[in-house]
Amino acid sequence: MRSMIRAAAITATLSVLAASTLEAQRRLSSAAPARPVVQAPTGGGMQFTLLGGVATGEEGLDLGFAIGGSFEWDMVGWPVNLRVDPYLARHEGDCGGFDDCSLLILGAGVNAAYDFPTTSGARALPLQGAATGPTWYVFGGLGIYRSSFDVDVGIPGVDFEDETDLGLQLGGGAKFGGRYRGEIRYMSIDSFSTIPLLFGITF
Repeated sequence: MRSMIRAAAITATLSVLAASTLEAQRRLSSAAPARPVVQAPTGGGMQFTLLGGVATGEEGLDLGFAIGGSFEWDMVGWPVNLRVDPYLARHEGDCGGFDDCSLLILGAGVNAAYDFPTTSGARALPLQGAATGPTWYVFGGLGIYRSSFDVDVGIPGVDFEDETDLGLQLGGGAKFGGRYRGEIRYMSIDSFSTIPLLFGITF
């Protein structure tokens, strides 16, 4: 009988101690200041993408190669990003009955780019990191391009002057894998129109 009374007393004492300990922990937790949640900043930076591919020709100029880049700034508070796109392309072909002709285009465009919202409803920011799927974008703007057109006419001393013209650029593409993108452009420079198809990697 005494053993049962002693066991009951010990059990009651342990229960009171456990309840007191839990109550003390609860009070300490409620009194402690909440830790601030630190979020990594997004946006407000610049990224560079190196691009390369092919570009269509016209009026005797064949498919050419094209290389370029894209410096893109995330404009915080703006619905669009700012892009500066240097561009270099070379085309060769048979123009106007002459055996050989070539066109070299060098310049840069300034564009406004819009990233379509992702499935979560947020606009895909350039520096946000890898996404779960491709993010789509469009862009457009103007640029200054220098065109060097050369035709082999077989007459010594006959040269073709270079021209510097204002050009129009429109395009769209997709970013995928966090670092890669593919895009298609339409470019009109003076009387020459071309459609570059480019792929690139972002650094």
